[in-house]
Amino acid sequence: MKTIISTIIIVFCAVVSSAQSGVNNLDFENWSGGFPAGFPVSSGVAQQTATPQNGLKYVRITSNGSGMPNPSGYMTINGTAFTNIPGVPYTLKPTSITGYVKTNLNSGDTAYIFGSFRKNRTTTVGSFIFPIFQNYSNWTQVTIPINYSNVNSPDTIQLNFVANKAIMGKTPCSNGAFLEIDNFMLTTPTDLVNLNSDIKEFSLFPNPTNSNLIFISSSSNFQSYQISNTIGEIVQKGNYTNELDVNELKSGIYYLQLVDEKKNVITKKFVVTR
Repeated sequence: MKTIISTIIIVFCAVVSSAQSGVNNLDFENWSGGFPAGFPVSSGVAQQTATPQNGLKYVRITSNGSGMPNPSGYMTINGTAFTNIPGVPYTLKPTSITGYVKTNLNSGDTAYIFGSFRKNRTTTVGSFIFPIFQNYSNWTQVTIPINYSNVNSPDTIQLNFVANKAIMGKTPCSNGAFLEIDNFMLTTPTDLVNLNSDIKEFSLFPNPTNSNLIFISSSSNFQSYQISNTIGEIVQKGNYTNELDVNELKSGIYYLQLVDEKKNVITKKFVVTR
């Protein structure tokens, strides 16, 4: 799936609506002006194109070393980092959040990825927190498990990327500290039984594709398939065939899972371009 001394908060906030999900642009490929589309931001947030983990663009969030009330480096979805009940609509129960980070942190700096899932905007259903203390000069994948405290289904997600402890009421991170992020996604449970497959040979082409997707495998015993997007929604599924029509899918990153007669599952990432 695509550490830091910076003052950063990226809050994917939730306001309840009838939509299934307000979470989008987690690969940060879409930009409006100088900022990620859908993310109101403060200073310290900039588009990067030099070394993306995936795609063409990613985000660098930089600390100015200042505490409240003027810390730099935060961005939010559908709200601000300082609203009482931030968030966007989301009704699934992911098992984890996964993505890629690079950081530039000095001694004493800490970056965070944290958030929660809520019911009726106020009751916490699940939460997660992941502190980052060290530097990652290369893209490093992080997978953060989500801990659920009850069986309720959420209606709201709050997701935060923070590289400035000043935002959290602590000593600010260093001036110039930064967090880079790319290719995040939410992983949701499926009705597939076994995620450990012994099927070794499996290829997709063309990839990227704009029409059909063909796969070749050493196994001829596949029974079914499903395709999920980067926020964990199943967008297509059915009985196995070695050629899929993906004309109805929008541009973006997707995950194809094939299930054989023994309930073995194999997963491959592919890209749709329009």
